[in-house]
Amino acid sequence: MRQRAHCEAQFRRKTGSKSCPGSTGAKSHIVRGLGNPRSLHSCSHGAGQCMSRSETERRFNRLELEAQFQGVECRRDDGMIDQISGSYKDVDQVMANQTDLVEAVHTLERVVCEGPKK
Repeated sequence: MRQRAHCEAQFRRKTGSKSCPGSTGAKSHIVRGLGNPRSLHSCSHGAGQCMSRSETERRFNRLELEAQFQGVECRRDDGMIDQISGSYKDVDQVMANQTDLVEAVHTLERVVCEGPKK
């Protein structure tokens, strides 16, 4: 996690942009801040979860995980169920809610994911 934060900071310094990731298996965005002082020049740093990990594990199963990760190279064991897209906010809605804070520069489709460490 510390390495990821360091890479994010380096990327932001060099490009003026940052990532706004969606859930595992969903698209992400590279965004450029619009410098809105009312938000302290900040924005959402990702889609974020809309339910707890334990609730996700109760609601979803491995078959749904397989279906959602179709076309994405990643682990598909029980340890990934809490990463299913249904447990996260919709990144397109997150982006729509912050049009006064950022502009989308690039959209990245997921083809590979690391997932949580076992």
